[in-house]
Amino acid sequence: MIFRWVARAAALLTFTVFAAFFVGSEFNYYGLNRTQTVLLITACVALAGMPLGWRSELLGGALNIAGVLAFYTVHFAARGTWPRGSFPLLAIPGLLFLISWWRSTGSRR
Repeated sequence: MIFRWVARAAALLTFTVFAAFFVGSEFNYYGLNRTQTVLLITACVALAGMPLGWRSELLGGALNIAGVLAFYTVHFAARGTWPRGSFPLLAIPGLLFLISWWRSTGSRR
């Protein structure tokens, strides 16, 4: 039960910070090249897993982790380097949702 609420709190905090960045920045989304567009879409997929995790921990956590892994894969394929910065923090709520789901299914057996 504790993992569920920690995951939800982490998702809420992370989603709010990243959403504020997307909305509040003066970034020109129309001037993106193809790679940048795909990276933005993968980040949005990772973010979409957070509210979904409140309803379905398995689906939300899996979508979050898949989005982060896709981001890293696309970035490495396009630039030949791994991304730096705080982007790995985006996967923490997804991991917590998956742990919470795993622990809850284990208690039903």
